[in-house]
Amino acid sequence: ATLPEGVDEVKHLARLAFDGAYKRYGQPLSAEVKERLKMALRWANGNHYSSLVLMWHEIVSAAQKLGAKMGPGMGWTRGSLLLYCLGITSVEPLQLGGAESHFFNHEHSLPSIEIETDELGRDRVLQWVVARYGEECIANIAARSCFTPKTATWGGIQPQKLVGVLRKMDIHSCGLAICAGEISEHVPLAWVVSPKYEGATIVTQYGCEALRRIGIPVVYFLTSNKLNEVA
Repeated sequence: ATLPEGVDEVKHLARLAFDGAYKRYGQPLSAEVKERLKMALRWANGNHYSSLVLMWHEIVSAAQKLGAKMGPGMGWTRGSLLLYCLGITSVEPLQLGGAESHFFNHEHSLPSIEIETDELGRDRVLQWVVARYGEECIANIAARSCFTPKTATWGGIQPQKLVGVLRKMDIHSCGLAICAGEISEHVPLAWVVSPKYEGATIVTQYGCEALRRIGIPVVYFLTSNKLNEVA
């Protein structure tokens, strides 16, 4: 994310979060909102997620400016006060209860986020993401299919050595890896031919979970039929 001169990621995230909280809840903030937001910021900063959350904020803000029709938020993000104050989600989270640490707890892997838009909006957002972060820093993600006991059966005989072996590699339908530097310097890449795309496409050889475990951000860009129908 682009930072104001002389301001680090931690301070910038806090400023955006409290500015958003004032817009959502008015001033002065209640003790509950203030304390929970401070806790959320401590948790995010303590886990070195500040730059990640700022990237999410940057993408969602760009999507809104591009006129994309946005979903309210999906999965774990719906319970985060921090993401609500940043405008990343639109579901008021206090009624859901739970601590912010619960929503950011992803068992030692980097949290991912699902950004839901209409189909046209998704195309605009993806074009913006490529222009903003650079083609060399972005890649589609492999969807790996391995032999199972059922698919490894041939002629009534099950070759046990095939079970678990890579059967084919496709492209994840909505996941995108976004790296701080050239992605080829961090993960192995491969060319994959898929009917979903014209020609061959570069993908990470690692799947979504493996990418998150080594600290590569994964963003899921989803489309919603309901949002497509909104005038």
